[in-house]
Amino acid sequence: MARTHGSKSKKITEYAIYIGDEFQFTGTAEECAIKLNVKPETVQWYATESHRKRMENAKFGDPIVSVNIGRWEQDA
Repeated sequence: MARTHGSKSKKITEYAIYIGDEFQFTGTAEECAIKLNVKPETVQWYATESHRKRMENAKFGDPIVSVNIGRWEQDA
């Protein structure tokens, strides 16, 4: 669908959440944050290489990892 001049859109990023090797759910950072009881910034951090490296060396239960699965524009 073509956008008309002056219309606004919002960029949306979707994440897949894993606990250990088990897929849990997908959603925006805000949606995932609500389900995980964390801030959206934390969901974004879970998708970084730094977080994944830390979790590889973790000596406690199953780590939470998010994977950025795409970004698109949504009409506002």
